[in-house]
Amino acid sequence: MGGKESAPTVSEMDLVKDIRRGRAQQRAKIPLSRTLFDRINDIVKRHALGEPFLANLASFSDDTLGEYLAVYWMRPKDQWESPLFSLSSEAEYRVTTAIIDIINNPYLHFVTSPEEILLCRSLFRRDPALAPEKLSHYHFATLLMELGGPTGQT
Repeated sequence: MGGKESAPTVSEMDLVKDIRRGRAQQRAKIPLSRTLFDRINDIVKRHALGEPFLANLASFSDDTLGEYLAVYWMRPKDQWESPLFSLSSEAEYRVTTAIIDIINNPYLHFVTSPEEILLCRSLFRRDPALAPEKLSHYHFATLLMELGGPTGQT
């Protein structure tokens, strides 16, 4: 008791430095990722989607798919990135959350336009195991035509 504390040895100093270095690496910056809400909300805002779009989405079926694919089947995939954070009005928020609730499948993470939102459920029903590379590089109408068009027959 009451003894002097000894100075740290070289190996103890190395240990302290290693611990500090390890903690600094753990605190490394992790890039922010975009959420599904931010992606869909950006489409809603850019295309001024509202209640009429939700009504169209709710009534969209395989019966209307044929005429839709005739128009959009060779569209290129839009290349863009949604903002990291979304600020939206109450109406935009309501439309965005309704779209997410209505579609409710993983392909929604790859949509870049209102057309792809409309086609998302049909594409997922036809092939729920498409590779992410295909979903991010090809318009959903093109993928539906590849799967056999509106009837799903190849």
